[in-house]
Amino acid sequence: MPFTRPRCRLSPRSREGLKWKHIQARAYLVSQATPKRISIDTKVDNIPARYALVEPAFGDDSNFQSYIHDFRVQLDHGRNRDLFQIFMKRHVRLQPNGNVADVFGDLIVMRVSSQDETAVVNARAGDERMMDFVIAQCALQFLGLLVC
Repeated sequence: MPFTRPRCRLSPRSREGLKWKHIQARAYLVSQATPKRISIDTKVDNIPARYALVEPAFGDDSNFQSYIHDFRVQLDHGRNRDLFQIFMKRHVRLQPNGNVADVFGDLIVMRVSSQDETAVVNARAGDERMMDFVIAQCALQFLGLLVC
């Protein structure tokens, strides 16, 4: 089941006293022809629940879509289990995503910790292929607000 959260903007004053860390994620942006690796600010002082601040990566199209949906996708391969969190906006006025068919707007994929499912962690070296696979498998279901 997807979660929806309102757009959150943190001022420099509200960042004081908080611990932030750059976590590597994979972005499927409308403005880019290929997916790319980006750094996402993540609040780490409230372990175990790390809060990924993905809003700045989506740009400022909050005039007609101010909510970001996020959901988790589990990939089972053999005895291994990988969990990814996908962030997206859904609106017909968003530009079509050139990386993923039938999707409008940007997508950001982050790896979820295997030890604590409330925390996001850095993407590993082999995760890019798995993230591409997860996005390709779920792309057909994005229009119906997915269940992968």
